[in-house]
Amino acid sequence: MFLPSMQAFIEDIRAVADVRWLSWPGAMADHWQASGQKGGHGFYVSPDPRMVVFLEPAPPIGLSACAEQPGHARLAYVPAGVPIWSHMHADGTFSHLDLHFSLAALVPDRAEQATLPQTPVLLDSHPGIEHLAALILSEITMQRCDPLLLDALVKAMLGYFRQAGSAAPSSPCATCPNARGFTLRQQRQVLRVIDENLHRRITIAELAEAAGLSESWFARAFRAALGETPARIIARKRIDRAKVMLRDTEDPLVEIAVATGFSDQAHFTRVFRSQTGTTPAAWREQMLAA
Repeated sequence: MFLPSMQAFIEDIRAVADVRWLSWPGAMADHWQASGQKGGHGFYVSPDPRMVVFLEPAPPIGLSACAEQPGHARLAYVPAGVPIWSHMHADGTFSHLDLHFSLAALVPDRAEQATLPQTPVLLDSHPGIEHLAALILSEITMQRCDPLLLDALVKAMLGYFRQAGSAAPSSPCATCPNARGFTLRQQRQVLRVIDENLHRRITIAELAEAAGLSESWFARAFRAALGETPARIIARKRIDRAKVMLRDTEDPLVEIAVATGFSDQAHFTRVFRSQTGTTPAAWREQMLAA
């Protein structure tokens, strides 16, 4: 069974029925029914390519390749590892078909793979893609798993997206996020707040406010962007600041601990040892000897 490992986060959007799906070698098709509130949003990154089709003619949700520019696209081809965002522009219910597939299994020829879009292809409508989506949905409904037929339908849909992408290639937005789903502007702002406040307790709430995100959204987006939790990065920055003070000043360890936001010298020593393998005092001696 092909089981895509997708990173996803949604807020104010929820499933209203059990997902229906079909899986065959190298691919999976699933049908979701959901509802959401205006302002709800989602973020998704998959290690494999995927295609998404919202099935209603005018769903209350749209797709975008930029977190800061909500879109109304109903159809999307998303390359592997590329983020995509959903945005609720009204209260309501909707359903969508998701197709995940192994590119090597569906398109084994490397030259043909190279012709596929490298950025998301987002469309408001496309009769061919929507017709193929309806046929795949029928197979899911009837639970008919014919790999030859399903591969043909998915590959035909991929061909339509390739044509659409070639006709109207995507142009990146100046404020678009990096490949991990967090804008560079947000990163700079949050890291500035951290750097300026290492001497005190820093809360997730104030970092989320600096990024202009809710706390739950921020925590996941931050980790997706930087590969670490805010707490780990704050701890590492505290130790980096402490190293500078240990090397360049004669301040007592207890003062350095307070200046870098640790509760006391024991806490400072414990964290310092966990990151460097030695104590602050021993590290300072090594620097002086060097």
